[in-house]
Amino acid sequence: MASGHVIPPENILPIVLCAGPSGQQLEFTFQTRDTPQMMEETGRVLSNLCNIVPGGVVCFFPSYEYEKRILGHWENTGVLQRLQSKKKIFQEPKKASQVEQVLSDYSKCIQHCGDAGSGQTGALLFSVVGGKMSEGINFSDDLGRSSEKLIPSLILFPPTTGELPAPPLATSSINTVLY
Repeated sequence: MASGHVIPPENILPIVLCAGPSGQQLEFTFQTRDTPQMMEETGRVLSNLCNIVPGGVVCFFPSYEYEKRILGHWENTGVLQRLQSKKKIFQEPKKASQVEQVLSDYSKCIQHCGDAGSGQTGALLFSVVGGKMSEGINFSDDLGRSSEKLIPSLILFPPTTGELPAPPLATSSINTVLY
């Protein structure tokens, strides 16, 4: 990173995934991102991450509309149920006044995930780049940016050219870019 940051460089591992678990290319262009195959492959990626990453996982979508579409698809295809078997799911609230409560519940869930005997290993937070939860919130340690985690955060955004896009400023501390 070109400028100073609160996270030391040795604690950041940016990874670009070009293909999902089934080998399908991950191409989030406007033409392909809404296809059932792309949404299902993205669900498999996130499901695999939730299986291996303890604590918190944060998944940022490029827009509220895309978040609604993909979560609807995942609900219809059973992906959300698979995710819920490993992580309690939280979603960025519509009202700014509810952000603190959602973050508090997310944090408590991560701290006590093993207490209930549910088999859940933490929490999964769905948010939107540029949304209420993408700026000024410290997803440190088990909340989503711990150095012992392999891939604690996920962001989905399409390429604009054949080159890797520069992440928005809001995502400068996000550790994984799906491309």
